[in-house]
Amino acid sequence: PGLQEAIDDLVKKYKLSRAFVRPSGTEDIVRVYAEADSQENADSLAHAVSLAVFQLAGGVGEAPQLGL
Repeated sequence: PGLQEAIDDLVKKYKLSRAFVRPSGTEDIVRVYAEADSQENADSLAHAVSLAVFQLAGGVGEAPQLGL
């Protein structure tokens, strides 16, 4: 599956959630936004989406870490 399908699959795992990714307009990075029914779930979803982006986009360097 592509990135959007991966994000959709991840969002389904969290209650009242949504997430999206967009490129930064000023830096060579992407920004991940996530909402869920709790802060813990939103953080977990954001991390999962970050990992999906890293893996599917051929990430360079270390994989994203939770809490950074």
